[in-house]
Amino acid sequence: MAATRKITVELPEDVAQRVDRRLAEGGYASQSDIVTASLTAQLDSDERLDRWEDQVLKSALAEWQAAPEKVRPVNVVFDGALSRYEARKARES
Repeated sequence: MAATRKITVELPEDVAQRVDRRLAEGGYASQSDIVTASLTAQLDSDERLDRWEDQVLKSALAEWQAAPEKVRPVNVVFDGALSRYEARKARES
C-alpha cells in the first residue's frame, strides 16, 4: 500500500452530497477513496493535457513561426471542409 498523508479539505455542499451519494451506492469504501480516485483522474488528465501541449501545440507554433505564409485561417479550412462534405452528400443522393 502506498504511503498516505492526512489532509483536510472543505467541499461545497453540493459536491459533498455527491460524495455521500457515491459512498451510499457502494462503489467506494470511504470518502477518502472517492476523493483520491477523483483527484487522481483529474491530475492524470491534467498531465496528459500538459504533454499534448508540449508535443503538439508547441510544435505547431514553431511550424507556424517558421512559415506563417503556410497557415490558413480557420474559416477557410472550415469552408473547404464543408464544401467537400456537401459535394459528397450531393453525390450520394
